[in-house]
Amino acid sequence: IASSFAAIGWGTDTCGSIRIPSAFASLYGLRPTIGLFSRDGIVPLSLTQDVPGPLARTVTDLAIGLDATVGMDPKDPATGIMDGRPLPRFVDALDPGALRGARIGIFRPYFRGGERDVKDTVRAAILAMRNQGAEVVDVDMPDFDDVIANTRAIAIDQKLDLADYLKRPGMEPVASLHDIITKGLFIESMEARDKAMDT
Repeated sequence: IASSFAAIGWGTDTCGSIRIPSAFASLYGLRPTIGLFSRDGIVPLSLTQDVPGPLARTVTDLAIGLDATVGMDPKDPATGIMDGRPLPRFVDALDPGALRGARIGIFRPYFRGGERDVKDTVRAAILAMRNQGAEVVDVDMPDFDDVIANTRAIAIDQKLDLADYLKRPGMEPVASLHDIITKGLFIESMEARDKAMDT
């Protein structure tokens, strides 16, 4: 996408796999709401968090891609939220003045730690949104680190979600994460992580 070999591409985001590459390649990337777009065919990491989304060079290209793919799919129960509803039109919603009057929360716990350059970039983006007419509100949660400790759903989801995925026709010769590990069908750098997920 960044090299102009394609106008738009799709990724799967669980913990940043759309947003992070987009940031590093100067692209627009969007992690949509789960249920707007089908996850059918995506190898699951955590179905409570996996969601497909676009990466593009412009917001307009991104919106065109969303319009082409939004909707219900009987192969993904999460898209049932779209049943009987009119499909959103993302291109029609593009508005250069959209930030005027918007209220945007800045979650302060995410500013603890981290690299200075990254925080400076985020602060510059906040200032740009404010200059476009947004009201920026600080949101704090002093006990945030305690609340989220040991709450990674991936550790619970991956083993079971992957086993369900591997039941699909043509997915032999493995039926589980345990099979993948036992048969040595994993990337060496992922061995410890995969074994932990299999417990």
